[in-house]
Amino acid sequence: LGSLFVASAAMRSLSGAAVLLRAGYATARPIAAVEYRHWGLLTKSLYLSEEVTGAKTVETFWREDLIPLKGVGGYRKRRAFLRSLACMLHSLHKQKIYHNDLKASNILVVGRGAPTGELLSLIDLQGLKRCFYLSKRRRIKNLAQLNRTLGLFLTKTQRLFLLKAYGDFHFSSRAKKRNLVKGVLEETRRQIVREKFRRQLAEKGIALDLCPFLRGQRRASLQIKIDF
Repeated sequence: LGSLFVASAAMRSLSGAAVLLRAGYATARPIAAVEYRHWGLLTKSLYLSEEVTGAKTVETFWREDLIPLKGVGGYRKRRAFLRSLACMLHSLHKQKIYHNDLKASNILVVGRGAPTGELLSLIDLQGLKRCFYLSKRRRIKNLAQLNRTLGLFLTKTQRLFLLKAYGDFHFSSRAKKRNLVKGVLEETRRQIVREKFRRQLAEKGIALDLCPFLRGQRRASLQIKIDF
């Protein structure tokens, strides 16, 4: 029923791609957004875009192309890449563009080794939008999403460098800096717990029926116990 009032995932992806392209960011160019409806109710939707050829996810690029590099050159290359990633995120937030699932697998590295550096392209755009106001909580959420996914392959120093390179928070004291790091770490832990919960639900084959009345049931109850 919500599809009568809320845009489908395909239409949200098309809108997100339009936001990025108008703002000058890289993403796969959209081809079509298709909806299947029955009596006005959405049954499924498809979003089609051009293929991004020769690309790697940020996570794969870091593991396969950057970690093996040795010496001062490898150190500088890794630092430059983290700075580019942080600057892209800072630029998005400065323009009040928010991606609600900014994990490493949703950022592609295109044009590796180009003279101007790697080009970063965003995908999975159904949760991307331009906000009237982008809160500190949402900015910390995006930083935590990167920390939860790409951070698995970074040293502690590299994770702190990524946060510093993001540079959207100004610290008047060491206490404020510690509070920001603490906030990112706490949000990271919350995301890990939620992801583990979803995985365990999927493994147990549990489906939550949010609308039992649609089948004529007057009421239903479901109790789930998950041990972390």
